[in-house]
Amino acid sequence: MIDPQAKLWSQPDAISAFLAHDDTAPPVQIEIAPTNRCNARCPWCFYVAHASKPKHSRQELPIEVLADALRDARDLGVQAIGWSGGGDPSLYRAMTEAVELAQACGLQQGLFTNGYKFLPCADKLAWVRISITERLVVPRTAAQYASCTRTGVVVNVTPENVDQLDRLAREARAAGVHYFQVRPALADHWTRQPALECPQALLSHETATFRVILSPYKWSDCHQPQGYPVCHGHRLVPFIWYDGSVTVCGYHFGKPEFAFGNLHQESLASIWRGPKRRQMLARGVRVVESCQHCCKLHEVNKALARLRRECRLEHEEFV
Repeated sequence: MIDPQAKLWSQPDAISAFLAHDDTAPPVQIEIAPTNRCNARCPWCFYVAHASKPKHSRQELPIEVLADALRDARDLGVQAIGWSGGGDPSLYRAMTEAVELAQACGLQQGLFTNGYKFLPCADKLAWVRISITERLVVPRTAAQYASCTRTGVVVNVTPENVDQLDRLAREARAAGVHYFQVRPALADHWTRQPALECPQALLSHETATFRVILSPYKWSDCHQPQGYPVCHGHRLVPFIWYDGSVTVCGYHFGKPEFAFGNLHQESLASIWRGPKRRQMLARGVRVVESCQHCCKLHEVNKALARLRRECRLEHEEFV
């Protein structure tokens, strides 16, 4: 189920710590981009598509540094790791070792990938989410991944590929994956978001074993600003980059004001409990003009802001 707010409510300890302003509480999950290598060139990729973003390179996180961070994550009480971009995690040269290390630490794992490369360690992953690239085909590895673990295919919808969705849904179902998700590809600012309609007709492809996920909150929120003043989601899901930086999210690479520290200088535990992060939390990590609208943590941020009374619903007294 791809429902961020429902998943948030399943973490009562994290919610209680947030409401108690406990800045030492562990994150629930950490997203890790172990490499900046990528073998796709998607024009909508928010990691590299815009002029202000870094371009793909061969940079990656040394496995020794990553291993220490995984052990720290376990000791902190982290529950899961999401292997993510920058580049594509399947191209990380030590990916199998990284997955085995995380498993040995008792961490649940998921993989975001373009599916160009099949990872033999896929059976150790709780899920795999394959993003359709500029090639606009469901990769052959989709069936391989689906035979190992829960696997979905995701399309970031643009005006240029919207007419391919029906075909891609049929390809995904034929590959035996568990779901097909569509969501609008995000522009670099909500005012430049293309006008696209949520493709309801895709629901006709659903079967008892194949879900179509339309992500309605994405389609409704992508044309407006965030609606909350402070980002809190990083308390539950921070980001580790291929250069060792531990940051608020995957959208602000190389910006010191969004970085808690770097694993090449200190441990993950020291960074998480350290003075810089405490100072940032005391000030509040402000939502700024360059923040990605409708980001990965958007639904969590909406819920946490309401819990802190930083934004309110109309007539919220009438439950």
